[in-house]
Amino acid sequence: MSDIDIFSPYNNKLIGSVKSFSSMDINHSINCLKSYNFNLSGFDRFKILIKASQMLKKQEKQFAKMIVDEIGVSIKDAYHEVDRTVNVLVLSAEESKRVIGAVYPSEVSDGFDDNVVYSIREPLGIVLCITPFNHPLNQVSHKICPAIAANNAVLLKPSIKCPLTAYNLVQLLYRSGLPKEMLQIVTGIDKNISKSLLTNNSISMISFTGSVQAGTTISNTCGLKKISLELGGNDALVVDNCANIEDATMIAIKGSFGNSGQRCSAIKRIITLPTIHNQFVQNFVNKTKELNVGNPYELDTDIGTVIDEDYAKEIERRIKDAVKMGADMLCGGNRFNAQLEPTVLDNITMNMEIVKKETFGPVAPIIRSKNFEHALEIMNDTTFGLNAGIVTNNLSNLKRFIKKAKVGGIRINMPTSQRNEVLPFGGMNDSGYGRGGIISAIKEMTNIKTIIG
Repeated sequence: MSDIDIFSPYNNKLIGSVKSFSSMDINHSINCLKSYNFNLSGFDRFKILIKASQMLKKQEKQFAKMIVDEIGVSIKDAYHEVDRTVNVLVLSAEESKRVIGAVYPSEVSDGFDDNVVYSIREPLGIVLCITPFNHPLNQVSHKICPAIAANNAVLLKPSIKCPLTAYNLVQLLYRSGLPKEMLQIVTGIDKNISKSLLTNNSISMISFTGSVQAGTTISNTCGLKKISLELGGNDALVVDNCANIEDATMIAIKGSFGNSGQRCSAIKRIITLPTIHNQFVQNFVNKTKELNVGNPYELDTDIGTVIDEDYAKEIERRIKDAVKMGADMLCGGNRFNAQLEPTVLDNITMNMEIVKKETFGPVAPIIRSKNFEHALEIMNDTTFGLNAGIVTNNLSNLKRFIKKAKVGGIRINMPTSQRNEVLPFGGMNDSGYGRGGIISAIKEMTNIKTIIG
């Protein structure tokens, strides 16, 4: 098969190409992984991942540029992604030495008084990691690094929209000492080959991040395999009556527009309380207008492109539909090829597509609530359940919020997208199931063997 060319969403220049894998190529990669004999110790894996983190830090400029080349986000966001990935490598390296089970008390049950009871964690085998376009370095690292830390063999299938960054990370890991028998990358697979890959009996687990539609297909196709699905979000930020307006504004700016709004955990709905609505909106619009949309390679640019012009047009259509249905566009709304101005919409209702579906771009829809209880109802009025955030100084309201939020993660006085790499990450309902985050992912990617003797 011919190679697949990759073009920049910013200037449409050819930035590279990748191989389009055939069934024979896939079988060769899987056979290579099957030859891995799991002989690397935890300390061996620690040394490899630490070396990779050091090499990545030295090459941060090259990797940041490649992220911008592939997905068009600002260079500031790209550098932030590289820094996060360095952290993922370091934390995964540390956890490589701690992939252990547990010792259990034997005295709690009759007949086991003289026994020793303990468990150990063992690698699953081959883990298929399928990653999306929005974080071509960090999302890949969050899949493959815990898998390597747990001593698995890994088959990586990155998004065909941004495979070059993933390919370069794989090469960096090889240069750090990782055996090729432990990590293989495949690209450009057609639908028929993808389906056969999902049902391949040599694969023990599938770890996927992407759309609900694709996740549902994986779940219905793969059979009795272990799967972990991260399927997006529609995260709400509640701005309480007692919120500090300046703090709430900066939280909303960072959470709505960072990475061009292309995060599953981005703030995709802002819910305001009546007494602070006007003040917050005025401040938020003023700060949004200060953001610089332009050349993503320049350090003073805040907003680059979304992933391609087709999706930029889709977001533009949703914005126009919301306005037709009664929303007020307070700023932004203009599109230049794959670039969208950061857009603030007021008087949004939950029947508008801009909030009913996950909108993956620099758009901040604002929904007015009648009171705090109404704000909680709006927050939960979605099929997704990833994260939710609140800006408040009211302890009673905070407790109520934590109890009522139907999500996997809660952020207090910070953006919904803010994340500690080592902590559990994931949601419920259409946001999927299973948990990422380095420690949780390692647990997902190991089997527990219990011993009584």
